[in-house]
Amino acid sequence: MDASSQRPIRLKAFHNGQSIYLLVVYPDSAASESHKSWFWDAAEQIYKPGNDQEDMLVLKWRLNGENLSLSPEQLVPHKADIWFWKACRTNPSGYLDDKMQEVTVEPQAESLPLPSRQYGTLYLRRSGDEGRAAYTEKFFFDYQGDVLLRYYPQEPSGSRADIRGKGHWADGTWTLEIQRPLQTGHEDDVQFEIGQTYLFAAAVYEMAGTGIEPQWQQPLYRTGNAFDRLYLVIEPPHD
Repeated sequence: MDASSQRPIRLKAFHNGQSIYLLVVYPDSAASESHKSWFWDAAEQIYKPGNDQEDMLVLKWRLNGENLSLSPEQLVPHKADIWFWKACRTNPSGYLDDKMQEVTVEPQAESLPLPSRQYGTLYLRRSGDEGRAAYTEKFFFDYQGDVLLRYYPQEPSGSRADIRGKGHWADGTWTLEIQRPLQTGHEDDVQFEIGQTYLFAAAVYEMAGTGIEPQWQQPLYRTGNAFDRLYLVIEPPHD
């Protein structure tokens, strides 16, 4: 059960000695496949971003190997490898976005201050891995229609192209298939080794079509608020 979105997520995983494969299935009443589209403001004669937000899934892997809390309520300094599936920005290209999340005692450029019981204020920063993202952003100045897409697919490169993935929505369910090499050779990625156990968390970000429920724990948009303690064991191949 994903505490932040209050919905079940079904996870399956296997590896072939070279790559790890994940199957992710979760319910969603409607597919939200656009994100902050451009809407024409006739009065000001400019395009402005809309409130539409895509469906998303976050897998967050502890990078520093310490068995610490992932919860924002018990925030501690750490680094994490973030696998970020986005229904609008990455799904058309067949990839997940690969990013790193850092929580530090000292402020960083473009970091978000967050309260911590143990450390006072900590600073969260998420940055894309080295390379090119699986999407590009376009801007429009002259009128070309009332609503225009803001993000368009492109082939990613470098460490940001490590994770392949595709999602399909049907009958109120998202089904995602994900593949990544066990070893990428990049310092900003978690490296999977046979016989080892890895702490991670999964969270669904439903930013469109779902009202805020005050009694639920709400995810912090774009901060990787995935905190359930899940463990992946890379077992030796079976005969």
